[in-house]
Amino acid sequence: MSAVLDFSFLSIVELEELSSKLEIVKPAKDGVESDQPRRVRAQCLRLCNNSIESIDTLPEVANAILKQPLSLRWIDLSFNEMTGLGEALSSFTEINVLYLHANKISSFKELKCLSGLTKLRSITLHGNPIAEKKSYRLYLIINLPALNQIDFSPITRQDRETAKTWAAANRRKEMA
Repeated sequence: MSAVLDFSFLSIVELEELSSKLEIVKPAKDGVESDQPRRVRAQCLRLCNNSIESIDTLPEVANAILKQPLSLRWIDLSFNEMTGLGEALSSFTEINVLYLHANKISSFKELKCLSGLTKLRSITLHGNPIAEKKSYRLYLIINLPALNQIDFSPITRQDRETAKTWAAANRRKEMA
């Protein structure tokens, strides 16, 4: 298994800061320096407990610091200041685990970009305004069918049945 690249608690505001902080979180072996930009191998990227507001540049930044950015399996963006996701996460199709808890996401529209992440098994969004919405869990179950866990809580067969009923009822309302 590849390493975890951990940028937690580094007061990061802009993702472009990651390149300059790479030496702090993953020092070069034997102190060898190079003129070439350094890229590391990792399957987990931890950016939690910072002050990140936007992840729009995540694909470009990940490409600059990771040898295989599209092989990321786990991204932790919890405890930041994000109000939305944009399309930044849609290129990371191998993600299994996505932590977004304790941010400022308030709209289901901000989660639409996740629908293409067919390998996503676990997501956290608790501590966001969206988690207070009545249909929050049902929406996630219907729109991210590969999930087996939401906010560290397993999705049961009964949860899936309830979500199907909810989705059918809402489709009828939209048609009426």
